[in-house]
Amino acid sequence: MEVDKKHHIEKDFERRLIEASLESEEINRSQFAMDIHDDIGALLTILKMKVNHAHAHPEEFKNQEEIYEQTQFLIEQTIEKIRQIAHRISPPSLQHFGIIPPLQELVLAINESKQLNVTLQHKIDGHRYSSFIEVNLFRIVQECLNNILKHAQATEAAIQIFEDNTGQLRKLHVEIKHNGDGLSDDQVQGILHQSKGHGLKGIFTRIQSIKGSIRFVRHSNESSAIHIRITSIDSKP
Repeated sequence: MEVDKKHHIEKDFERRLIEASLESEEINRSQFAMDIHDDIGALLTILKMKVNHAHAHPEEFKNQEEIYEQTQFLIEQTIEKIRQIAHRISPPSLQHFGIIPPLQELVLAINESKQLNVTLQHKIDGHRYSSFIEVNLFRIVQECLNNILKHAQATEAAIQIFEDNTGQLRKLHVEIKHNGDGLSDDQVQGILHQSKGHGLKGIFTRIQSIKGSIRFVRHSNESSAIHIRITSIDSKP
């Protein structure tokens, strides 16, 4: 009976993670659709109206250079919006150069916001992993930093990434430490079993997908840490 109850709890937990993942994906799709409709759609509509008006009433423009400048400005704005949306979906540097460059870009953006001072250290120069691992690990670190920004009231954070090749399995470690009010493993599990905490549920779904593990440590001296470990790295030359 106790075994059946435990099995039921585990299955219910897995179901909740899957539901949270699907809901998170749907939210992202809705956001992208809104961005495309509201930003790109609006710019293209204005551009179309400008071109049609210039064609129908050329006398209202001093010369062709004025028409060119207005349409060129709208085209450049549209291109920039497309670039921003594409970057949110998947940073171009992640595909071409691996996980470190987009993390450096993320750290730079956070530091420029003056909300949190983040440092990044790594010992994986030139190492590549499967694109599936790189994309999911980037999103995990991104969401962890997002949670620290939103909830921890931290001022400093440090990310360390390194490989452990001492055993039979090569492991990739990511440690995120900060001086804010973090969570313990028990607190995280409590949040995961509630209807809230979609960001955390997304983190755990991604961790499971890359066969990794994650631990949350809350220290008494106003410091906290998140430890991520991935085996079966599947390195690429």
